Amino acid sequence: SWSLTPAGLAELERAHGVGTSVFMKMLASFDADEMELFSHYMRRCIDALGGDVTGLSVRMSATQREATSPAAEGRHLDPG
Repeated sequence: SWSLTPAGLAELERAHGVGTSVFMKMLASFDADEMELFSHYMRRCIDALGGDVTGLSVRMSATQREATSPAAEGRHLDPG
């Protein structure tokens, strides 16, 4: 059984925010087909490591879709 101290939980939440920002920047230029391929490859990697891929989904938010549209070329995604 695992438990976190309040300080540990705060650090975990901070790390999650940083990870989300990096992930959004990393995927910002992917179109829908590339996102589907990326999801497929991630599932294969997790499966190869013996992980559970049940419920794994890589979806683009509306902000990411807008940022990857042809009209957005040259713009950078700001994850907020």
